[in-house]
Amino acid sequence: VPIGCVLPVKDVVIPNAIGTDCGCGMRAVKSDIKVSEISTDVLRKSIIRGIRKHIPIGDFAHKVDHAEEFLPQDWNIDNLHTLLSNNGIKKILRQIGTLGGGNHFIELQKDEEGYLWVMIHSGSRGGGGKLHQEYNQIAKNLNRKYFSMVPEEADLAFLPKNSAEFNMLWNEMNYCMEWAKCNRKLMMNRIIDVIKDSFPDATFENPIVIHHNYAAVEEHYGRQCIVHRKGAASAREGEIGIIPGSMGTCSYIVRGLGKPESF
Repeated sequence: VPIGCVLPVKDVVIPNAIGTDCGCGMRAVKSDIKVSEISTDVLRKSIIRGIRKHIPIGDFAHKVDHAEEFLPQDWNIDNLHTLLSNNGIKKILRQIGTLGGGNHFIELQKDEEGYLWVMIHSGSRGGGGKLHQEYNQIAKNLNRKYFSMVPEEADLAFLPKNSAEFNMLWNEMNYCMEWAKCNRKLMMNRIIDVIKDSFPDATFENPIVIHHNYAAVEEHYGRQCIVHRKGAASAREGEIGIIPGSMGTCSYIVRGLGKPESF
């Protein structure tokens, strides 16, 4: 399943088509600050230094637990068997508000009109990896047991809808997505606080928020299906999305055209 794949199927979920970082996504906010007004001194010594002080990156986490109010609310955490195994609750309380590694980033950007944007790309900090490893193996074992016609080398092992295994994965996947969203929100709030230390009168627009590693029940061509998006975002007509650049290249804020054939 390549990155950038959109895979609609009927009545099954494929862990490998969600990817190894379930809930990975973006958060972007535009400010009313002109980049030309930010001196190099303020940028380096106040803003960048402040972000690094408040947001651990790479494998690092916070040294103390956050309050549970920063986590997704109204979830029965006793049902999060995979995510919270091996002292998981303590781990996610320290990881909330952290960036992670790989291709994840916090970026200060300038738009075409010269205004400052903040963009975050981050995921579920290892939770999605645990989820993928556990349920992909469960799916492989089940598919062997029931003589699935999907060739094993395709690595598209699936869990059938309404099975106990499907329900467990679906619950944990949605928690992962909400956790990742809370994680990006907390980081963004702290970045805004850092920027306001130097620009106290600055205002920030409502954030653009998307996931790009997940599965969802949707209707296409008059039929209900489960759409997997791995490194891909929904682009319904009028829907706002984000295409992140790599270091030194542009990122794009886009509006969906609602093309049916691309789901």
